[in-house]
Amino acid sequence: MKIIRKIVSAFAALLTATTLMSSAATAASENYENYSYDRWGDAVPSQAGYIADRAITGEMMGTKNLSEPADMFISDDGLMYIADKLNNRIVVTDLNFDAVIRVYETFDNGGETLTLKNPQGVFVDDYTGFMYVCDTENNRVIKCDKDGKVDRLFTKPDNSLYGTEITYEPFKVCVDEMGNVYVVARSVNRGAIMFDKNGEFLGFFGANTVMQTAEVIANAFWNLISTEEQMLRTTRSVPVGFSNFDIDGQFIYTVTETTGEQTADQLKKLNPRGDNVLDAIDMAGENFGDIMPAKYNEFAQESKMRDVDIGDNGEMNILDYEHGRIHQFDKDGYRLFIMGGKGNRMGTFTNAVAIESHGDRIYVLDSSKNTITEFVRTVFGGIVTEAMGYYNRAEYSESKELWETVLKYDGNYVRAYVGIGLAYLFEQDYETALGYFEIAISRYYYNEAFEGYRNAFLKQHFTVIIIVLAVLAVGIYILRRRLNKYKMYERGI
Repeated sequence: MKIIRKIVSAFAALLTATTLMSSAATAASENYENYSYDRWGDAVPSQAGYIADRAITGEMMGTKNLSEPADMFISDDGLMYIADKLNNRIVVTDLNFDAVIRVYETFDNGGETLTLKNPQGVFVDDYTGFMYVCDTENNRVIKCDKDGKVDRLFTKPDNSLYGTEITYEPFKVCVDEMGNVYVVARSVNRGAIMFDKNGEFLGFFGANTVMQTAEVIANAFWNLISTEEQMLRTTRSVPVGFSNFDIDGQFIYTVTETTGEQTADQLKKLNPRGDNVLDAIDMAGENFGDIMPAKYNEFAQESKMRDVDIGDNGEMNILDYEHGRIHQFDKDGYRLFIMGGKGNRMGTFTNAVAIESHGDRIYVLDSSKNTITEFVRTVFGGIVTEAMGYYNRAEYSESKELWETVLKYDGNYVRAYVGIGLAYLFEQDYETALGYFEIAISRYYYNEAFEGYRNAFLKQHFTVIIIVLAVLAVGIYILRRRLNKYKMYERGI
């Protein structure tokens, strides 16, 4: 096993040197650095998984330019819905972006005409075809059909559980398979506001937690001995509200602009009960943005997550508006690619606010540039995506050759070592699998491979082990008898 580790490590070092040269050539054609993180958490040059192809304006779509667009959504039929905030409209276009399909500026509410005021969220229920619009400054969510006829309005809940003192400014919305509606509103830190399909308020869903930092514990202690007047003057420790979310079947993915030590809820994957299933794979509390400090890139500020999108293969595309970057992870939380950056050039952003994906493309909305940037998957990205497809179908052996090809592009690509290790684990070659998992520093899979290696060793040498144990037992028995006789002889018995 040590020999295998040495060979693989030497192979990785050689490939890394080659990668550094090829990455430099690729980066020359991009307006941002192509990098990732190695197994020690250091930023290193990497191959691009996606490249920025074009920036789309409202004029290119055949309408007036966007004005501080706040959100976008791609429906199953390949249409993009854009919440054009300051133009007070929803723009619908296809993904060629050469023509506007429809513009929603007014809605028919049973004869009453409704107009939008700074809409900041849009969602289309692909099961029913209904569109949901966060009419933010009118304090409502509009549910309408494709003709703009209002089916229902979701307004501030008239319920003591919600509280009369809490405002209702909805800015993000999504809907599950059962028709339940989830709304993220400003100043609400109890989670998403949840309604049933008839508009009945059901409560709050998936609230963030307050991490038990030294400051939080100290505040709790002083509150125990403080007067009521003193308590009113102290800073209260409350959870941070969601920034955005996405839904994929039965799971809702949420992102939060966590700061300082409060990183536990940066990304959550919530089941219908509101439990974060990332806890089960030890990914809760991981850093899904840039890792600080980094040798290859220096980051003055921590990542702040603004949006999350779930791709066709379950990959999680997380938008960091602080650095203008997209961090892509697989469904188990392994980092795949990083793209984008801060700036005014193609592929960089000044205020990235929303992200969507469709097929081999990723779209990022910039509310300052008033553009949508389209990223296209590269050949390298396609190989990784194909390998991930096999992984998602538990066809690990079929993916091994693809992961080996990935390492030829990038010898530091941690996910490839995990993929190859899983192939050997599936083939019950536990010793080889251990070498790859050790390189990837994958404790979870290393433990699985070690357990398999141990069980296989015991099974293969069971007879020998039993004989050795029996011989040892007999030997110990004989030795003890001889010792007892010797002691008796010494005592003259």
